[in-house]
Amino acid sequence: DQMLWSFLYNEALLAGFAVQRWPLTWVKTHVCGNNAANYNYTKSTEIAMVCRKGNAQLAVKSAVSHLVAPHDEFKDQMRHPFVKPFKFWQFMVQHTTRINDLILEPFAGHGSGVISMLRMERNVVGCESNTEHYNALLENLRVHYRKVNPNTIFK
Repeated sequence: DQMLWSFLYNEALLAGFAVQRWPLTWVKTHVCGNNAANYNYTKSTEIAMVCRKGNAQLAVKSAVSHLVAPHDEFKDQMRHPFVKPFKFWQFMVQHTTRINDLILEPFAGHGSGVISMLRMERNVVGCESNTEHYNALLENLRVHYRKVNPNTIFK
């Protein structure tokens, strides 16, 4: 969220990351819910912070730092109001990583980023502090892996 940008930016720097000075912005083309419509404009954007270690460079150069996209199958599949579409993850991941790179997803939520990265052949470590979101993430990963290999066994 835009309100936390400066805080997260400074925390990432303290953790040893280099941070792009402006966020990657997803411009939504769908109508969003607004629980305070009498007081606020409806939020029609989401942002993502792009961090890197060492001298890492963009894998693919981009002339823009925004993406316009509607929700996709993740919205219904993940049952989460803030899920980002595959097109958003694809834009970010293909510009910042290469196949088999390791990506940290510190706010994994219900797993749209984790599953997108796996679909794009990236290795991913997802973190989620909310127990309900974490449990949904595990279930969504189960569904994903069973689509890839119906014989997958979970213990």
